[in-house]
Amino acid sequence: MPVSPDTLESLYCAAHKCQPEYFRRQAFWHCLYWHTIPFFPFLKIVKRGYFIPDQELVSAIGSASTMAQVWDEIRHYFSDPKNQGWLRKRANFRISGQKVIEFSRKYLPPMPKPLITER
Repeated sequence: MPVSPDTLESLYCAAHKCQPEYFRRQAFWHCLYWHTIPFFPFLKIVKRGYFIPDQELVSAIGSASTMAQVWDEIRHYFSDPKNQGWLRKRANFRISGQKVIEFSRKYLPPMPKPLITER
């Protein structure tokens, strides 16, 4: 599937000379809370589909072409019913919204500052 030239995924892939699958894998691991990594294999086996909301977020930000779109996807991620429960909400066994923002800022243009008009 061809990727639009101005999306986060395409900009990342152009910078790293890689395929979109590599973007999704790298973005997931980069944005995952570090303390989740040792438990990843266990959660993947015991709670099948546990990381689906995280993978959906990575896919969604991959098609974003502005930071505003990334912010919208993060808001959607945190309100998603699949992103509930003690492990995700309290123990933070999930992707970090802050890491998603930092990752995205490396490749997408900054959000424009609002115009302030004087009266």
